[in-house]
Amino acid sequence: MYIDGQWINAKNNATFPVFNPANGEKIGDVANGDREDAAGAIDATQRAFEKWSTLTAYQRSGYLYEAYLIMTDHREHPARIMTEGAG
Repeated sequence: MYIDGQWINAKNNATFPVFNPANGEKIGDVANGDREDAAGAIDATQRAFEKWSTLTAYQRSGYLYEAYLIMTDHREHPARIMTEGAG
């Protein structure tokens, strides 16, 4: 889970497997967060919004453009994961 700017495990360390539906092959394990993890994510979102809401539209667009560049530079990895997950 990506919460508050970092990758973390579920607080209870629970995970669940993800399988490729086309061939049944296990792709990996992902965090299985619970209510406590969700509450932490909501709190982090509120803190982030408080900072984000003070930025101008121009400043926000700069961050969004930077995110776009990062995603396009690394597009092969998420494309492969999404394709495997969809089968």
